[in-house]
This record gives sequence, C-alpha cells and structure tokens, in this order.
Amino acid sequence: LRSSVISANTEMKGCFTIGCHPSVALYTLPILLPKLKATYPLLSINFTHDLSRKITEQVVSYEIDFGLVINPFHHPDLVIHRLFYDEVTLWTSPEPTLYQDIHSQRCVLYCDPNLKQTQELLNKLPHHQFSVEHSNNLEVIASLVAEGMGVGLLPERVAKRSHKPLQRVSKSMGHVIDVLCFVHRADAQNNAVSQKLRHKIKTILAE
Repeated sequence: LRSSVISANTEMKGCFTIGCHPSVALYTLPILLPKLKATYPLLSINFTHDLSRKITEQVVSYEIDFGLVINPFHHPDLVIHRLFYDEVTLWTSPEPTLYQDIHSQRCVLYCDPNLKQTQELLNKLPHHQFSVEHSNNLEVIASLVAEGMGVGLLPERVAKRSHKPLQRVSKSMGHVIDVLCFVHRADAQNNAVSQKLRHKIKTILAE
C-alpha cells in the first residue's frame, strides 16, 4: 500500500488545467505543449481561456491548476513566477492609409476595452482626433491594422504574429510594459508531480 501511494504521488501522470488569454495561448502553447507531451506522455493537459485577471481568480479559487497570465494581481496564497516581458503600443501598417494617419479626423484606433492596458495607454496618448472602435480579439485588431483599416493597440508579440508586417506608429505615442507570469496556489500544487510539471513549464517558456 505504501509503495502504491508513493508511486501515485511521483509517477508523471494525471490531469491538469492551464488557463490563459487566447492571445497568450497562441504564442505560448504551440511551444509548450509539444515539449510537455514529449517529456510526460501520460499527462493530460486541458486549457481554458479568458482575460488574465479572470484566469488568476480561477487559480486562486481552485478552479484551475495553473495560469499563464499578464500582470497578475497579488494574493497571499498565489505564487507568481515572472517569465518574460512584452510591450503594448500603437501599431500601423508599413504604408499607412488615411485611416492610419493620426493627424487625420478619419483615423480609427482599434482596441480591446476589457484590457487594463487599453485605458492606461489611452490616458498616455497625446490628444489626437481619432475615433475609437472596439474588438475583444487582439488577432482581429491586428488583421484590421494589417489591411489599413486603422491603428491598433497591441502587444508586440501579437503584432509580430500578424499575417502582414506591422510597425510601431511612433515611440512618442507611449507604451505599457506587460509581464507574462506563471501562477499557481502554493497549497494546491505541492506534490511531486505538480512540482516537476511546474519546473518543466517554467524551463520551456524561459528558453
């Protein structure tokens, strides 16, 4: 019985759930999952996607095991590991159209109003006469910017994944620094399997 209990707590198998924003998922999971599966083929990994603050809340409330979140709030039971930084700023196409001329009244700015970075950056921007239109999907915003329909408030890692090249509008337009973090509850993820999985996730994403 003792041997069975030790095996159950150390053999790398089981089911875990990782939460992250859809945009974070697109540039992390294709790197993370193949290496996890290759190392621990008996593990079952599920994913859930939402705003980073909601993912963090779900980790704190024991709803999911781990989170890959942007700028997590601090909680006494939450362990936060910083992975890497990103930059949110204004992006445009290499050959700006009239809708991307920030000095034109026809300029359109696309952004996700649900993100805290949006309001923070809008407050930093110099006053320009452009209209603000919303989408809650950053990849859609990047696509619209790529087609010349306006400028977009985007993280650099999202902008770099656009189907057409994008470029920053201007360094003078301001920016917000994001931190991608790996989070979990200290009391919920303290067995040997979880510890090995945590270490592997951090190692892969830090490469």
